[in-house]
Amino acid sequence: ETMNKMVIVNAPRFFSATWTIIKGFLDARTAAKIELFSSSSAAEKCLKELIDVDQIPVDYGGTAESTDDTMARMSPDKL
Repeated sequence: ETMNKMVIVNAPRFFSATWTIIKGFLDARTAAKIELFSSSSAAEKCLKELIDVDQIPVDYGGTAESTDDTMARMSPDKL
């Protein structure tokens, strides 16, 4: 296996509800590697345990530039 951990942030409610069902079809080791959070504030602690704070966008509790700034900088019309 190549996946160490997957963090899903801002998952919609319907996905959170269906995750319980989906998880049952996955290998237990794989399912244990997936963390699901309904908000960025709820995911903040987990993200900080896995990723350096300077690499996490400010809107997810880190100190890196916001995702809006990153997306604006990376948009095709800016290239």
